[in-house]
Amino acid sequence: MQCSTMITITLSWQDVTGDVIELPCAGHVGDELQFGGLEDYDADTMVRGTAVTNKDGLNKLGVLVNKPKSKSKGGIMTVSRMRNAPGRRGGGIHFLPRRKVKVIEIRGAKGKSVELVKQKSDVKNGEPAAEDVRFDQVKNEAKNKMEGSEVVMENMEVEANGDESAGRVGETRARGPPQDEELLEVPVVDPEFATEVDPGRERLLRLQVEELLKEVKLTEKRRAGIDEFVQVLRGLLADLPTLPPVQLDDTSWLPAGLCVPWPPGPALPSGVRMSLGPPAEVKIVGSYATSEVIRPDICIDLMLTMPKGSLQERDDLNQRYLRKRAVYLAFLAAHLKEERRLGNLKYTWLSGNCLKPALLVSSTGKNIRNISFRLLPRAGLERFKPSRFHPIRNNVRPSWLSVAAQDTDIATATSSTEPLPPTPCYNAAVLNDLFLEKHTRLILETFSSAPACRDGLILTRIWLHQRQLHQGRGAFSGFLAAMLAAYLVSTGQLSFGFDSWQVFRCLLSHLATSDWTKQGITFVKNLTLGMPILQDFHTVYDVVFVDPTGYVNLCADMTAATYQRVSREAQHALSVIKDSLVNPLQTLLLSSCPFVLSFDHIFSVKAGHMPAASERLAPNKARLDYGGDFVAASLSPLCKLLSRGFGSRVHILDHMLIPPPQWELNDLPPSPDHMGIVTFGLTFDTACAFSVLERGPEADMPEVKPFRELWGPRAELRRFPDGGVCEAVLWSPGVTVAQRRLVPKLIVEHLLCLHGGIPASAITYMGGFLDPILQSRIKGIEEGTGEEQLTSIIQSFDELCRQLRGLEGLPLVVTATVGTHPALRHTEVFPPHPTWLNPKSCCTSGTCDSLAPDPNKPCPAYVPAITAQLRLEGSGRWPTCLSAIARIRAAFHIRLATLLRQSHALVCQVSQSHVDVYKAGLVFRLSVVASRELTVQRGDGGDAERAAELVKDTCYTPLHGSHICGLQGEFPAFSSGCRLARRWLAAHLLSDHVPVEAIELVAARVCLHSIGHQPPGSPEAVFLQILFLLANFDWQSAPLLINLGRPFKQNEVHSIESSFLESRESLPAMFIGTPFIPRSSWTTKHPTPQILRRLVLLARESLRIIQEAMIQPLPDTDIWQAFRPPLSLYDALIYLLPWHLPRHAEALDKPAVLLPRGVQPAPSGLSLPQLPPVQYDPVEQFLKELRAAYDDFALFFHDRHGGDVIGVLWKPQAFLGYPFKPTHAAARNSVDSTATSTSGISTSACISANMATILADVELLGHGLVRCVESPKNGSCIGDGEQ
Repeated sequence: MQCSTMITITLSWQDVTGDVIELPCAGHVGDELQFGGLEDYDADTMVRGTAVTNKDGLNKLGVLVNKPKSKSKGGIMTVSRMRNAPGRRGGGIHFLPRRKVKVIEIRGAKGKSVELVKQKSDVKNGEPAAEDVRFDQVKNEAKNKMEGSEVVMENMEVEANGDESAGRVGETRARGPPQDEELLEVPVVDPEFATEVDPGRERLLRLQVEELLKEVKLTEKRRAGIDEFVQVLRGLLADLPTLPPVQLDDTSWLPAGLCVPWPPGPALPSGVRMSLGPPAEVKIVGSYATSEVIRPDICIDLMLTMPKGSLQERDDLNQRYLRKRAVYLAFLAAHLKEERRLGNLKYTWLSGNCLKPALLVSSTGKNIRNISFRLLPRAGLERFKPSRFHPIRNNVRPSWLSVAAQDTDIATATSSTEPLPPTPCYNAAVLNDLFLEKHTRLILETFSSAPACRDGLILTRIWLHQRQLHQGRGAFSGFLAAMLAAYLVSTGQLSFGFDSWQVFRCLLSHLATSDWTKQGITFVKNLTLGMPILQDFHTVYDVVFVDPTGYVNLCADMTAATYQRVSREAQHALSVIKDSLVNPLQTLLLSSCPFVLSFDHIFSVKAGHMPAASERLAPNKARLDYGGDFVAASLSPLCKLLSRGFGSRVHILDHMLIPPPQWELNDLPPSPDHMGIVTFGLTFDTACAFSVLERGPEADMPEVKPFRELWGPRAELRRFPDGGVCEAVLWSPGVTVAQRRLVPKLIVEHLLCLHGGIPASAITYMGGFLDPILQSRIKGIEEGTGEEQLTSIIQSFDELCRQLRGLEGLPLVVTATVGTHPALRHTEVFPPHPTWLNPKSCCTSGTCDSLAPDPNKPCPAYVPAITAQLRLEGSGRWPTCLSAIARIRAAFHIRLATLLRQSHALVCQVSQSHVDVYKAGLVFRLSVVASRELTVQRGDGGDAERAAELVKDTCYTPLHGSHICGLQGEFPAFSSGCRLARRWLAAHLLSDHVPVEAIELVAARVCLHSIGHQPPGSPEAVFLQILFLLANFDWQSAPLLINLGRPFKQNEVHSIESSFLESRESLPAMFIGTPFIPRSSWTTKHPTPQILRRLVLLARESLRIIQEAMIQPLPDTDIWQAFRPPLSLYDALIYLLPWHLPRHAEALDKPAVLLPRGVQPAPSGLSLPQLPPVQYDPVEQFLKELRAAYDDFALFFHDRHGGDVIGVLWKPQAFLGYPFKPTHAAARNSVDSTATSTSGISTSACISANMATILADVELLGHGLVRCVESPKNGSCIGDGEQ
């Protein structure tokens, strides 16, 4: 039985981002169904971001698309068989042109299953013409979720290029496509996400998202309190008195002291009046109305339509409407400020626009604390025609701004033959008020029946908030994100079947792949006469996103730099989601990423110089279009100027968004430059960012003129080695790496001075501000941060390796020399420098070729030993006795030293465990690795602990060193950033309590898994991200995994995480795993949980200090405070004499007097130099003795890099009562007989630690080295021991 029931068929496919794109068609029985909308999709958009690779249109996923000949007919048709793509498993979908489907019969009743009968046409060229229309996939998506009529499609007629073929080949049963309301109930699984993430992790992530949403959403109780407070506000606003019309410039009717929130500006013509009274309408708009508001910063927007008599004809011109809006706010403030039911009242700026103030009303009541209500006056939609605010029209007349013509008629300016400059930002400011309600209604209607989409918008708001992109003039607000989601719904790129996480990913995917600065987006498909076209918007705006009215650019105030940063952040967010080692919820939504951490270099410009820069770069734009906001007017031209100058040197250049200020009702509004400075950030392409030579066009090219205009007198004609004669700019000779890293500073200062009139004294450039910490103070060492010296050490080591491999006479050949010292992997804080000591400053040791310290002279310079391991060819003649292995190793060392003296005239000193080689002023400590030793130690008579140490020293350390050394080639800033972190750790006296390898791995983590939108490109950026990771990572609940050497496999990650949770109590406090060393071998003993907690607190406070100094650079800011340890926390302080500090020159604060350490220039002549004392440091030896004697009583802390103080913390258990034993009586005294021992039994003979005795012994033990021992009055001493 036939009926007129309509049937809907949907053609859908999936793109590479996981988005489902659907093209529906509908019709009745007998209709020929054509899929509409295909004309909007081509081979590129069918699989977004994937370009067609060959002539027949076969793209990377194997999708072959032949578009219909006529777009007006809509196009398509059906889907033929799957076709394999080159180099990929499986295949894609093969679309054939001009296919039609005819519905012959609909039968059955509601509630029955749907049947689809599909026909195949004749086979041509070995391929069937038509096969599936994806009903099977529709069936799987809607399985057990849909009720509908049973549909049978029989005798499917296929038309292809005029040929018809029919014939029933088979029958397949499938369910019909779900309706919109049914799609809301069907959970959509993201295929891309599901294949890249372990299902268990996916489920956990979704549970975490649900919990996060519960935390940030408003409770019903708070919503009820808000609604009740809104009703109170409505009543108060309705009771406002009606005043007779007043002059705008006349404020005599205001209470004394109350100010109108309007910046100083030109006076309005006489006769401009407005009536004041209760608003004509009060409505809730914004995020609360659309259920997207999030805690803790809750702000409810109330739209107040001003009374009809308040506006006059031509109020759209010359800021009249906006000024009346500010006067109306003052009227509201005057009558609401005394109301007891309201909290404090303040003014603020809406979206950071100084011409659009708002009134903030704080709430009172138990359930609505910390909630503010923002009153937003606006004109009725009928007052102005949107066409008056066309983006290229002028609505602020230059004659009105001129002092000489401020009283003339507006018509005088319009009669001029010269075209008036457009005022697009002013026009958009008025239009945003007019269409505020309409925009809110659009969002509400679009997502009213899609709670998952609203939750996805909440996640997007949180992400923007954590990236500090959500507030300020030109910010990417949550409102803009909601409008983008509505746009994606209208274009079919976002489905109501998505869950919250998929909606969030969909928004990120669009932002990451689109470019609104070149190709804006618009809701409007069909333009009417007089409406602006997209090119009109691109002419006057940096970023274009047009609303449904076709007149409002929602990104009117956004600069291209800000949008590019948002796009780059979205790309980074997608990469984080795909990274199996990173918790995307923690990284993207729970952790804040401040502006400072997102860039490599930061520089600030004094806002007082912005007016001059604005007038030079964009004359009159600030006064005409921005209402005197010179800062906002100059941001876009400044960013464009700097971007043009930097070119490929930088990936991202952006300015920091400034949150809108708040001020009291009795205060004048702040000036737009109230922050005092404007902050910019630079993200570098490290491959070319620090090049000292800028090569321009060839001399005969037309690009020469703009090149010389850009660089001015710095441009010069130069001949290059390839024979080309080109324009060029030479910035610096670039002696050291540190100097080359400051080339961007020279570019900034030159361009801003030349084109903006901003002197260098008004610029505070924060790049390289930590370089002095790594600079050596030793005479004769070139200025720099040590990169050149590290390279020189590695070159000397490579030369020594060649000499070792070429030695003849060794029983076994040296097959490899593996460096294990931090200097050989670019992470030593102060690289060893060539040192030759004057024999007169030392004593001669037992052998004539070595020196010893002279007790009557200052301690000689510190000479570290650069350690390395020698790997020998395999041999089965190694003994199985450990003592015999040690003796054979010693014999190898003796023979090795002899051959090096004879063959290469090198000074060597032999010991049983190693041989020291003195080469080019550096000491290399070589030790032979006996392969048999590890086997013996693992045997029955071996030592398991010693075997574990051998594995770490001979296997893990070389492997770790090779991976860390490789990072320096990939990330040039890794070395200096890691060294800064190690110096910071030592400055806080913790270098002995945190292994070097642990800090190196943390530095590797921030480079391989950066928290910013790309790996850090400067030492400061690496260091700050290390502090951020130390301060914010959940060390107790998660292991820190790093893809070092190779990526982790999914099963490896799952295994480590499972065992971590099961055995957390027995694992290290700081668990760091890599694919080759997954069990955190470096941190098994250190740091302890107490030291780790201390490390986290220090990192958090140091990060705060440095961030504040970078954002608000003040002359008296002491950034070194982040490196100075709080000594008041220690129970005792041991002060040392500089006389015996060989590394005193490395101290954080330069010593007043640097004692001579006996260093002399390199000796000349044929005589061999004498070997200096190697690794001679009295303080290190003193610390070893203290820890050996008093390890049960205290912890000792010291800065090995020139520190002159040792901090002491008493262990709490040392002051518990112990039963008296003669073997435990040292440094203890008897306590009260009623004391309780550690066993809990009262005893008459208990002993406890005696602090006074211990400190006296320490002073005696360090006689000649210790200056004094102090106990701070407010020390954290725990226990009842005597002082």
